[in-house]
Amino acid sequence: MPIKKKNIIDAGHMNKQVSLQTKAVVGDGAGGIDPVWTDWLTVWASVDDSGGVIYGAVNTHTETIHNLKFIIRYNELIYGKPISQMRIVYLDRAYKLRNIRNINQSNYYLEIVCDGNEWESV
Repeated sequence: MPIKKKNIIDAGHMNKQVSLQTKAVVGDGAGGIDPVWTDWLTVWASVDDSGGVIYGAVNTHTETIHNLKFIIRYNELIYGKPISQMRIVYLDRAYKLRNIRNINQSNYYLEIVCDGNEWESV
């Protein structure tokens, strides 16, 4: 999604609701532990699922990496949390986070990049 002027994104593009979940560890009752995902924040986002890169050499196995990008308003709680402890839920699919970027280091918007090939149904 293009940023029109410095740090301004048309709010009409942020028209998809997504939920960020955090991972907690709970006892399973048998002495072990299980990870449990719980809803943490629900925000409006712009979603771009058009990105992809093909890796491989000629006449060998190729792999397509499909990036799914979410643009949301800046939230310091999200930006300061380890990405391994979060995932994003969109259209009943939970995606593992690959990267969170503070666009232009402006504290206005965050770009969250997920692997579109790796998801779980929720």
